[in-house]
Amino acid sequence: MEKVKFLSVICPDTKTSYGILSQLISHCDLNQHKFFVTANEDCRERFPKLYEFENLIFLPKTKNPLKKFVFFYKLLNSADFIIFHSLYFTSAKYRWFYFLFKKFLKKGVWVEWGADLYLWKNPSVSFKAKIKNYMDKVIRESFKYVAFTFPGNDVEFSKQFRPKSKMFYTPMPNPMSSPTGLMDYIDALNPEKQKHKKIVHKSQVSITPNGDILCNSNYGLEENMLQKKTEYRIQVAHNSFSFNHHVKLLNYLYEFEDENIELHLPMTYGVYGINGAFGGSQYVKCVEKYGKKLFAKKLTVITKNIPFEQYVKYLWTVDIAVFDFDRPCGLGNIRILLYMGKKIFLPSNSEFYKFLKDQGLAIYDTNEIPNMTFEEFVKPPKQSDLSWIKDYLNNDSSMAKWQAMFDELEKEGEKS
Repeated sequence: MEKVKFLSVICPDTKTSYGILSQLISHCDLNQHKFFVTANEDCRERFPKLYEFENLIFLPKTKNPLKKFVFFYKLLNSADFIIFHSLYFTSAKYRWFYFLFKKFLKKGVWVEWGADLYLWKNPSVSFKAKIKNYMDKVIRESFKYVAFTFPGNDVEFSKQFRPKSKMFYTPMPNPMSSPTGLMDYIDALNPEKQKHKKIVHKSQVSITPNGDILCNSNYGLEENMLQKKTEYRIQVAHNSFSFNHHVKLLNYLYEFEDENIELHLPMTYGVYGINGAFGGSQYVKCVEKYGKKLFAKKLTVITKNIPFEQYVKYLWTVDIAVFDFDRPCGLGNIRILLYMGKKIFLPSNSEFYKFLKDQGLAIYDTNEIPNMTFEEFVKPPKQSDLSWIKDYLNNDSSMAKWQAMFDELEKEGEKS
């Protein structure tokens, strides 16, 4: 098999991989970089965005597992360096392969995607789960190089594993073609600035038919949801993983139930959980039932997939976003909301919160919501210093950090 300098190993699901594939293919020397998708070519039917990329490498379409094994082994063996994009295994066979052939990890870079660093342990106490956890820990500790997608994740790595690996910072880029493409896109969808709203209490207004329409139970992102009403629109979390603590957040917000608010819960993904935890369709149903009990028609659960343009338009209509996680999470949502200047709540007892505050961004403490008056809660956020978020959203800036990693790896290779 033909030798290659850098081989990227990436899952077929383009939800996260699309941005990084787009930018690596457009920024890197394709004579040195090759991209292997861990599925056969039929996966393009499920993930049609993969059709946009030429010369991707797929597993051979065969029922013979030995042929697949030999192909995979030879492919990894042909690379000077292997870039493993996330360590969530689409099949148990990859776990066994990496565990048994750790020589590939010695020339590999683990690019963590958040959950595979923070939530990789299977919570079950079964013998099978313990074996998986042992193997996953050994695999992670066997990498010679680790790349982190958000500042501070290196601290978490050092807490969990023996910090012998060489570390890099490789922020996740977005799929826009130009350096400022995502910011330009967001700006282009910005509706005209609304007139300053005066705080109005429920006792001063009546519920209108318009409000009933806004909160109907279709759960899709209907056109009326893209039109900002007189209510304060509050987004609760960003997906259906249970580590978002939806019920806790709903309880926090219940003190404002009599105020002129509407709540939106995006729960379009995460139903299947992670490693057998944090998800389930029953959890989504329970959250919806509980939320409707507290807020009735003031609450809308979004469960349908939404085109990106429509979602950005929707985010422009959000006044306040409330989250409850203690790690970098929901970055696709949070980076856009921060750029838009929305009011964001995160728990202050987290490194994520502290990092964003240190960058001069206006972030508020989720844990303080029960102690707030409604006026304090909906008060517009202080002006943020957007320097860091603009740099984070800039693809050229992000890819310069990736290129710095590749340059360093090349130097390492020359030494060996």
